[in-house]
Amino acid sequence: MTEDEKLTYILKKIQVNNNGETIEFVIPKILSKKIVAYQSLREDLIFCRNAIELLNNKELEVTYKMSLYYSFIAIYGKCFTDASKSKSPQLEVSDFGTLISKFDKLHNEIMNMRHNYISHRGLSEDDFGVGIFSLNKKTLAQRIYVNQIKRKSFDIEKIEQIKELIDTLIKISESKFQKASLKVKKHLLGLNPEELSKCLLTLP
Repeated sequence: MTEDEKLTYILKKIQVNNNGETIEFVIPKILSKKIVAYQSLREDLIFCRNAIELLNNKELEVTYKMSLYYSFIAIYGKCFTDASKSKSPQLEVSDFGTLISKFDKLHNEIMNMRHNYISHRGLSEDDFGVGIFSLNKKTLAQRIYVNQIKRKSFDIEKIEQIKELIDTLIKISESKFQKASLKVKKHLLGLNPEELSKCLLTLP
């Protein structure tokens, strides 16, 4: 689906769901870039919150647990990185403000897992292995193998800390969304009627 097709689909959906009580205007793409980014960040963080909650389930099968663990780290890291040229808004460590001393260590630990365990192969405590040379005493048969440990979850205490971290980041992303929304509203209310009519999506 192209970008135009996605846009058409979303706009038609808004028109169909409109109950006639509101008038909707499409915010130009250049103006909505930040609010879309902050809303997306919030959704990613809510996913992270749900994933970390599910990791508490001791009955969960190992593959599901690893999938949740990997997904949590990847999506958390995504909130603080941007690989595109668009320079889309992202969260920064400075956003923690006065809470930096409380969350800095944990945040860096998760980002280190993202960089060295999930996204790239690097030195990581999460993927620890030892090479073994085995020699059979009777037959002298030789074998080389690796005994490896892969982390599948966090300990309970860490999970509680992560939940607090995620909840804080959700509040930060909501605050950023509100600030960006006020700027968008100010711009739209400054348009003349003809300019505003071009953005009209649903009729009064």
